[in-house]
Amino acid sequence: STGGIVYKVFHAKLTRAVLQNKLGPSLTEDYLGAGPHATLYPFGETFSQWITVLIRQLDTPNSLWLPSGAKRDRLLESCLAETMLELRRLLGNDPKKWSWGRKHQILFGHTLAAQSPLDRVFNLGPYVVGGDSDTINQMSISPHDGANNIAPSYRQVVTAGDWDTALAMHAPGQSGHLASPHYANLSQPWLKGDYYELGWSRPALEVAAEHTLHLLPAMPGAKAT
Repeated sequence: STGGIVYKVFHAKLTRAVLQNKLGPSLTEDYLGAGPHATLYPFGETFSQWITVLIRQLDTPNSLWLPSGAKRDRLLESCLAETMLELRRLLGNDPKKWSWGRKHQILFGHTLAAQSPLDRVFNLGPYVVGGDSDTINQMSISPHDGANNIAPSYRQVVTAGDWDTALAMHAPGQSGHLASPHYANLSQPWLKGDYYELGWSRPALEVAAEHTLHLLPAMPGAKAT
């Protein structure tokens, strides 16, 4: 939605305005989860909890983190103005064409796709996804890299005592082989929030099974094929 992208950019602007005033730019980035190196996990638990802290401070008239009275109003107005300028720069001057989906997308990258043009062959997406770090179907977005989205690749619902009713979903498919029909067949159900029946007991598995793979020891004297 248009409101979604306005909210997320405004939230980022206000977050940095509040924190940098007290912590400075470098410590602010550390607080938001910036790792010491790009190869390390660049996402901290503090960021997912920050919205709760921010709302609490906005509800506190004498907050040590925010100015009071008219100065607080000017801070919020300034962050909103900066939000609109950035969105016009990134997405154009027509707000009707702004949407959270234009910025919030997920890509299923394959190991062999590191070198172009193999990325066009092996990668899946990018796909538009909704949500953020504060929604039920959590779809976090890194505060340092807008293209670095973090989502649950596997979902599971289990009723203890009635295991055969278990549901699950993982993305993007069961096989990592490009020629397999199961390479990407779960990407769309995963995006839609659908589930498949997991099955636990042998009878349930036999009903659901499409193929059976037999792993047998080689016969003496047989040639490898």
